Amino acid sequence: KLLSWKSRGARDLLCRICLVSAISSALFTNDTTCVVLTEFVLKTARQQNLPPHPFLIALASSANIGSSASPIGNPQNLTIAVKSKISFGDFLFGILPAMLMGVFVNALVLLCMYWKSLSVQKDVEDPSGEMVPLEDMTSHRFSPAIMSRHESSSPSVHVENEVIHQDTQKISSKRSGYLVVIGMLISLFRGFNMSWSVISAGLALVVLDFEDAEPCFEKVSYSLLTFFCGMFITVEGFNQTEIPNTLWKFVEPHARIDHVGGIAVFAAVILGLSNLSSNVPTVLLLGKLVDASSASAITGGNWNGNKAWLILAWVSTVAGNFSLMGSAANLIVCEQARRA
Repeated sequence: KLLSWKSRGARDLLCRICLVSAISSALFTNDTTCVVLTEFVLKTARQQNLPPHPFLIALASSANIGSSASPIGNPQNLTIAVKSKISFGDFLFGILPAMLMGVFVNALVLLCMYWKSLSVQKDVEDPSGEMVPLEDMTSHRFSPAIMSRHESSSPSVHVENEVIHQDTQKISSKRSGYLVVIGMLISLFRGFNMSWSVISAGLALVVLDFEDAEPCFEKVSYSLLTFFCGMFITVEGFNQTEIPNTLWKFVEPHARIDHVGGIAVFAAVILGLSNLSSNVPTVLLLGKLVDASSASAITGGNWNGNKAWLILAWVSTVAGNFSLMGSAANLIVCEQARRA
């Protein structure tokens, strides 16, 4: 609703997509954000006769950038937070300024790239012609046969009570969902175990939904899961060759984070690997190497070690925007758009 409410045109819609996807991905991961919003973005673009490509790119790129702000924003951030033992608050406030600047720059670049295509004014489709969801049809539409069959039992009163019950259940379910999310965030800021906090919140939401989970499982992309399983196996095999350790020993003296040049070299290594093997395998590959060398990079203690980890989290996440293979969110958006 926030994306389409009082939208002032294509450019306004693109900026909203950038903002909403960035915030959502920081709370619910970039992959989840792309799964949920891709279909809605396509539907909105189709209703307004707009080209979908700018909005899909805005969704994927902003979801990647926004997910960098929190340890639960994407899998590589959670891996980094667990290995480095950085608290949720330190992680969030350490990357938040860069994330906000990244979302702003991303929206600005997309507006410049697609300014002409977003300037074309086209006729808007009549939303009344949309297909009505099946559950709405079964709740509010009745055939003459059904009406005649239930005339004697006051069907209108029964239907009205059923609708009121469904609306009340939806409202209570939404409120419960908001409370669960708020409780999860409080637990994370209080320093509780991130994995268990998120799993507990997810189980609570499943229980509160009171619906069959089978439709959710049908939406699982098993081809993507197979792809990443193969990627992780490949990375582990590559680690066993000792080639990464040899290359890191050569690069590490030039990639120390005590000066701008070292940070640039460190970022370039992460950027290259992230686009070759995706960002999650890159973090698994570089994680233990960074852990071993970050303490000796500068004589400054934990803050400098945390700085190396945060640079790894930020660059590996943003690097996903440079190629299709750089991030799972990119693949999800493409797969969802192709199916649509």
